[in-house]
Amino acid sequence: MKNILLLLIFIPVFLVSCDNSGIQKSESPEISVSQETAIVDPDKLLAKVNDIEIRQENLRNRTLEDTIDDEILYIEANSRGITYDMESEDYYIKKHRTISNLRAEFLREIYKESKPTEEEILAYYESKPEKYTYLTILQIDVLGKEEVANKVRKEAKKLKSFKRLSKLQGKFKDEAKAVRVGVVGQKRLMAYRDVLAPSKGFVSNVISEDKFNHKIYVVTDVQKMEVSNFKNAIRHTLLSLQKYNQFKQWVEELKKTHNIKVETF
Repeated sequence: MKNILLLLIFIPVFLVSCDNSGIQKSESPEISVSQETAIVDPDKLLAKVNDIEIRQENLRNRTLEDTIDDEILYIEANSRGITYDMESEDYYIKKHRTISNLRAEFLREIYKESKPTEEEILAYYESKPEKYTYLTILQIDVLGKEEVANKVRKEAKKLKSFKRLSKLQGKFKDEAKAVRVGVVGQKRLMAYRDVLAPSKGFVSNVISEDKFNHKIYVVTDVQKMEVSNFKNAIRHTLLSLQKYNQFKQWVEELKKTHNIKVETF
């Protein structure tokens, strides 16, 4: 694989294209295959910044940490008279743009960039094997009871040749409605780290979607990509982390300057 395209998910408020700040913690997280969406109460009180309440609905797809930072920045902006006035805009848009102006000021006047060295790039690469290791994966779908799926998994672990996995489709025809073997393809370990290990021949546990739908993953190949494929992406990540860390240090200083009390619940 000669060219790896890094797909960045741009989240409103915090990235360059959304608030002109260019302040970002790191690369966007990759969703795990086992991750589930939790049901939350939009009115749940999460934190208070002085007397300002932050509830679940106030996050607007951001983290609680980012939302708290915004309130601290807004206090600083008001103390310095930094505003963004447009008569046609509502309070929340004005507030967001006011905070964006202050973030932009941070980049112009406070942030000091230091280009990552080759040693730092290599150290980051070696510290994140799950990001740069790719697995070739087959998927076995079992339409039947979970006990049958466990039998299929047991047989899959015995097979010495991946080509023989297709034989499982006929072997359990009397016990399951269907057993199908398909190709998932080459995937980053990060997305499957909760269910797979970077070992050729590794067979996952049975993953049940409901009482009669189960799947099993099988690793057929493991490939760690060369650092040269990711140097530019890692350099960008390290610069983002550097910028983010300086920004967080500045926010902490603002909190002390204005004697801001932050409570989380």
